[in-house]
Amino acid sequence: MEFALVLPVLVALLFGIVVTGLVFIGRMQVQAASREGARAGAVAPGNACDAAREQLSNFSSSSVTCTELRDCSTTGSRVQLQVTQTVSIPVLGNRTVSLDSTSVYACQV
Repeated sequence: MEFALVLPVLVALLFGIVVTGLVFIGRMQVQAASREGARAGAVAPGNACDAAREQLSNFSSSSVTCTELRDCSTTGSRVQLQVTQTVSIPVLGNRTVSLDSTSVYACQV
């Protein structure tokens, strides 16, 4: 009897932990893609968004928006890249979570 009362609470708690973990992993992937894209843009100008999209290509069910806020067009400048990814959580009624990250690197060229 007591188990039947506690089981739904435990299942909901476990589900919440799993979903939070998946969103946290997605956030880490977006941060890594932003960092790698900005690094690639600092080494080879114009390559920042392509590198970020390639980094996130294995992460399914998402849309990626990449914006190069600053590029290496002037000497001594920095490249700044913002990556935004929308991830849907289908079990919660197809709700979406927007994950974003911005990285800045000094230009190497």
